[in-house]
Amino acid sequence: MGGRTLGELAGHVGGRVVGNAALVVSGVAPLETAGPDELSFIANPKYRRHAAASRAGALVVDSAQGLEGRNAIISANPYLAVAKILALLHPPRTRSIGISGLACVHPSATVAEDVSIAPFVYVGAKSRVGSRTVLSPCVFVGEGAEIGRECTLHPGVVVMDGCRVGDRVILHPGVVVGSDGFGYAQDGGRSFKVPQVGMAEIGEDVEIGANTTVDRGSVGVTRLGRGVKIDNLVQIGHNVEVGEDSILVAQVGISGSTKLGRGVQVGGQAGFAGHIHVGDGARVAGQAGVISDVEGGATVGGTPHQRHGVWIKSVALAARLPEFLKAFRDLQDRVAALETARAAPPSVRPARAPVRRRSKRRRS
Repeated sequence: MGGRTLGELAGHVGGRVVGNAALVVSGVAPLETAGPDELSFIANPKYRRHAAASRAGALVVDSAQGLEGRNAIISANPYLAVAKILALLHPPRTRSIGISGLACVHPSATVAEDVSIAPFVYVGAKSRVGSRTVLSPCVFVGEGAEIGRECTLHPGVVVMDGCRVGDRVILHPGVVVGSDGFGYAQDGGRSFKVPQVGMAEIGEDVEIGANTTVDRGSVGVTRLGRGVKIDNLVQIGHNVEVGEDSILVAQVGISGSTKLGRGVQVGGQAGFAGHIHVGDGARVAGQAGVISDVEGGATVGGTPHQRHGVWIKSVALAARLPEFLKAFRDLQDRVAALETARAAPPSVRPARAPVRRRSKRRRS
């Protein structure tokens, strides 16, 4: 990894330098650990107060206010700027082109000349692997499967028979594309497996995190649209559709035949019932339980899901339930005492305190 000057980095991200543009930056590090030759960043305003104590040689920020005397790159989007700087300072590792003698590639498979296929990879009959694609050790590509151009399949990835992976897709370790969907018909109390004869299709520029599973369609297609980004440990059920540029965070579970529109954002551990529709641009909070359709652009949370603002109020009120319960029981006791007194015979009713009336003064 070679160093770059602060001026070079600013030019690469379209930012503006404050301070020493000739400073050579060797890498990027967190605020707490960055040294004088390293770059750090402030993407969240709440961390700005830690900048003064940081030993970082330079910072990427959206404003130099309060950072007088510090070297900085000013960018409207510091997080995006740092992502581009990291990509520049840490280019992808080059892989040796060719097919390992320890790989098993079926003679009927079509494999581009400039692929990199590592030891212990299996490429099945009538499958296709596109140009400049990398298959890491222990990758399985099933019969009739298609892998596009410039893809990276990390160790242990499985693409089952007949499934398709588009161009520039990244599949992290343990991803399974095209496993059987969960479908059973009941027969006198016993479960009869519904054959899963569809396929799974991954669009271009998709990235899928480790140990995520994308089930094949029962019939038809499970489809992830272009630019979808999925975190680790996500379950995509059969015949699910996820629209372009949607983002699913870790441990999300989507039941069969649910459709997510374009640009949907889903927080960690959210779950979706089957056969529902989530509109374009909707946002679903972490751990939400979505049981019915969500309109486009809506923000929802809670289980069962509700409008985010209503859910936040409900959570705040839930914390006061012990207080409300005590007040309610006090009211019950008071009402019971009043009803007992009202029902008692006049002779045993509590005597009323005399009412003292103020005499009216005569006006002079």
